[in-house]
Amino acid sequence: MQRHNSIKNWLIQNQDWVSQQTNGKALLDKIQLSGVAKPVTSTLSVTQNRADLVAAPPNTKIKATIKTYLKKQPIDSSQLGENEKKEVPVGTEYKILKHSQESDGHSLVELDYGQGIWYIWSDHWYLPWQDKILSSVPQSSKNGSAREAIDQLSRISAISSTNRGTLKAAATRSIQRSATATKVEPENWVIAPPNTIIKATTKTYLKKQPIDSSELGENEKKEVPAGKGYKVLKYSEEIDGHCLVELDYGAGIWYLWSDHWNLPWQKSSKDNGLSPVSAPESSQHQGVNLVTRQQAESVYGRKMSDQQFNDLNSCLQRFEINTVPRIRHFLSQTAHESGGLRWMEEIASGSAYEGRRDLGNTSPGDGRKYKGAGVIQLTGRHNYQKFADFIKDQKVMQGHSYVAQVYPFTSAGFWWKNNNMNALCDRGATVREVTKKVNGGYNGLSDRQRYYDKACQVIKQLPSTSLHTEELAAKPETGKAATESSDQVSKVEVVREMPKILTPKDVDWSDMSTHLTPHFTLGENLRNDPRRIPHDTTLQNNILTIMRELEKIRTDYGKPIIITSGYRPEQINRAVGGVSNSQHIRGTAVDICPAHGDVFEFQKWVDQHWYGALGWGAKKGFVHIDCRNGKGWKTGGEKGVRWNY
Repeated sequence: MQRHNSIKNWLIQNQDWVSQQTNGKALLDKIQLSGVAKPVTSTLSVTQNRADLVAAPPNTKIKATIKTYLKKQPIDSSQLGENEKKEVPVGTEYKILKHSQESDGHSLVELDYGQGIWYIWSDHWYLPWQDKILSSVPQSSKNGSAREAIDQLSRISAISSTNRGTLKAAATRSIQRSATATKVEPENWVIAPPNTIIKATTKTYLKKQPIDSSELGENEKKEVPAGKGYKVLKYSEEIDGHCLVELDYGAGIWYLWSDHWNLPWQKSSKDNGLSPVSAPESSQHQGVNLVTRQQAESVYGRKMSDQQFNDLNSCLQRFEINTVPRIRHFLSQTAHESGGLRWMEEIASGSAYEGRRDLGNTSPGDGRKYKGAGVIQLTGRHNYQKFADFIKDQKVMQGHSYVAQVYPFTSAGFWWKNNNMNALCDRGATVREVTKKVNGGYNGLSDRQRYYDKACQVIKQLPSTSLHTEELAAKPETGKAATESSDQVSKVEVVREMPKILTPKDVDWSDMSTHLTPHFTLGENLRNDPRRIPHDTTLQNNILTIMRELEKIRTDYGKPIIITSGYRPEQINRAVGGVSNSQHIRGTAVDICPAHGDVFEFQKWVDQHWYGALGWGAKKGFVHIDCRNGKGWKTGGEKGVRWNY
């Protein structure tokens, strides 16, 4: 009965479309559902019977992200009379008193100021209580109902195989769009600098859906010749290869395939030594382990091979999963997704992915070859190829077994960083919130919470210098240990009195524990990597200069600050995809974040007082500062260049 109802609900939602197809009305009549009939539902009775209607927090507002409707029935607005709907322009806000969770795409809301109770189509609104980012693999029962409904229609009707194929193809396209579309909420838009121009580097399309252009109708895409430019007002960060842009001069909002365009905001990211995901600096793990084998095995509940343990720590370093909250969430989510490291590959054969163009599976056998692999399963030829290009190892294209054995954690970290999970953790996200981003829903929430609680027990603070807590306690004469009580502090600070401003001759550049300032060591700037040790006096002076400015920030901030990236020699900079004029090569730049607290608030505060150049990278968990213009903390005058990551 439940399955029958789900099919019927899908037909109700889509009966207008079905009735317009060949034999559509006859099909609806066969199951006693008129193509023009409308379900009659009392808003009041629904309100009285909805157990999940909850009071909204004070001053909760919803905002229309496109032109849409407030509705008295949870059906398509085209089926409602004028007295049953109210048109809402894009950008309109309403304060709400109560709301329900989404059901079959609709939510019920009670508006403030006596404006009544209405249904809304959730995808057309910014709803603060929902995270609308969907999984790339459709798992919705609603999607399943669509497929099943079409199959049911086909079975009970004497329609031709051609018409049956048309119905199935249309439903499949609808499902794929629903599954792959990523709604960009207002806070995820980035305001483009004045006169930002994007340019097509090859013949391509502007698209209304983030899927392959061959899957779109003519009214859902616009062909763009190579060399064509557009002025951009806003843009989103890249997700699964697509960006969303709002074009100037009323040209609308479109998806575009990033690799087909010259996007200035991606170029500015590379200019400063970073790509959307920092590339690997070597194929082997370097530096200090962020978690010990004992800690990792305690969380996962299983012994780890040397390859797994080394890849875990390489992943944590490479993708800057380097604070206590980030590591706790990463370990707990990957523990659940892999069944406590039981499964490094998807159990199913992968045949369900055959022909999935949205995953890049265009050749026979791609579905099986590129099925899920790693602790957060990398899936599909397209994603395998992106990972292979990133890791600079084309053996990845051998398929799932190679990824599972060689890169079980690195493949997961690739997804983690590309989906801005570090920034979510830095905002103090709960296990529920992180689960929604990873899973697209809340499957296994209690198990994920159990792993997270275990991670909290064993991951309390992380090494950031060669000095350990025990050594600090044993040697108080070396300085004052400024350890703070918050669980989110991920560095052990040694505050040292500095008798004078250091010159390069005052520093032992081979000793990572050497203090460059009262709060920061050489190892923190160089990531404890001997390959980064500078031997040129100019470089050494530049590093000392930026560190003195960072010390001023630390003093005013009053709480620990983490350096996520500092000086990078040319060979390392090339490995991460940086260009030849990166400020990190010159030693004049650092990327930083607070050891605890809101990175967005930290970025706003630093921006107010930093007169050098600054990159707004809070969405990716850091703030970039450099002194290319000779200015720094509270120096005054004209501020240096600003850009978005």
